[in-house]
Amino acid sequence: MYRFICKILLIILLFSNLISIVDAEIVEGFITKVDTINNKISIDDKTYKISKDCFIRFNNNPVTINGLRPVYSNYYKWVIVNINGNLVMGIDSYYKVVEGEIKEVSLVAGWLTVSQFQQDSNSNYESLIEKYYFPEKFNTILKSYKKNGHIVMVTALDRLLYLPLTNNSI
Repeated sequence: MYRFICKILLIILLFSNLISIVDAEIVEGFITKVDTINNKISIDDKTYKISKDCFIRFNNNPVTINGLRPVYSNYYKWVIVNINGNLVMGIDSYYKVVEGEIKEVSLVAGWLTVSQFQQDSNSNYESLIEKYYFPEKFNTILKSYKKNGHIVMVTALDRLLYLPLTNNSI
């Protein structure tokens, strides 16, 4: 029995070099184009083919490829894509409008905390305080924002994407 197992292991080791294993790659960025006819998406400036078996989610809910389209002209969704070889195997896209009160801004560290307004009727009106990270280009805009001031922004996960009232984005 021991010899049999050793032979099987030896065969597996010898043939393992013949099996090509492709490493998965994770890509993040803005979905700038959705091609439903050819089943492709463009992330920033690069286009990818979507696998037939690809799972697609928007804000953690299953959607079709049409669910990846921009909400409004030049307001693109943020995406995290799992690519295996040349095919997209998984797509998680995000886009959320947040309205609330600014609690703290750190221009040096590149983050702000916001007490989000709870807008549903089932809410107990306790504030939900979240931290969002932003690139340096937002510093000049956020410099004028005051603690306890009102803010409306578009986010993806913990990332600030747009400040719609100022017409600025990353």
